Amino acid sequence: MGALLDAGSIERQDERVAHASVLDDPSFQRAFVAIRYFAGQRGEALLEPLERPVAAARELAAALDAPSREERARALSSELERLKAALARRRLA
Repeated sequence: MGALLDAGSIERQDERVAHASVLDDPSFQRAFVAIRYFAGQRGEALLEPLERPVAAARELAAALDAPSREERARALSSELERLKAALARRRLA
């Protein structure tokens, strides 16, 4: 007979699953990369903390590494606008 799980261990497992799903979410990862860039990180450092960067995060990091300042600004601006809209939808009344 296997060991029984207590309520605390089930809760911790649920938290880990929820945490992992948020970290793997493409919207979260794009926002994470944009904020890291805004805070001064560049190149591979943008993706470094992400365990499994999704394609959208890698594409944004590549756009933020474009040779043209205008291209980088356009990519950052677009992502910050998306983040702003997402935050506005979650605003408390």
